[in-house]
Amino acid sequence: MQNPIYLIRRIVGGKKRNEINKKARERLINKDFSVFSSSCIGGVVCSDMGVRFNSPTVNVFIPFTDFLKMMENLPYYMSLTPKKAPREGHLYPVITVGDVKVYCVHYHTYKSAIDKWVTRAKRVNYDDVRIILGGLPWGNEELMARFEALPYKKLIVTSYDKAPDDDYVFKVKEKMGRTAITFNFKNIKGERFYDNHVDFVDFFNK
Repeated sequence: MQNPIYLIRRIVGGKKRNEINKKARERLINKDFSVFSSSCIGGVVCSDMGVRFNSPTVNVFIPFTDFLKMMENLPYYMSLTPKKAPREGHLYPVITVGDVKVYCVHYHTYKSAIDKWVTRAKRVNYDDVRIILGGLPWGNEELMARFEALPYKKLIVTSYDKAPDDDYVFKVKEKMGRTAITFNFKNIKGERFYDNHVDFVDFFNK
């Protein structure tokens, strides 16, 4: 069951969020990018910006090692047709794209999950791919070296205060509840936890 405090923030703050989003959208010049994310944060940001989902990694969770493998050979994985995989006890569909496992946490049926993946994979703008993540395995040097080598613009939003001070890492220094994540609403005014720490419009316009 969802925390009632966050539920109220989402319902009441969601209406106020429209005003914040309107100002951001007015500043947004570049609208033809493709955001890849291993969690919901990419879809949340694109929804706030009012742009079309130009990648299939929306409303899904992909383990980081699989996500990294996919990003290292992006055109190949985008050319593959997803297949059903065992649900592993989950209520939502689980699919595989080649050897990459995708947990379709916000989909109800395999058909909708696979159809949306195929449609959005065809939209990818390979000239403007952006990666947005909520964290990295900073302690794993091998994975970090592979991530650094990816030829795409990167943005990491994290509440982990020991994260390195890289140009693409934005630390959210807010007092968050135990179950809060950085893109949740922090109050009924429609503000998200990351609002005061990262300017997504600036990231997309560059």
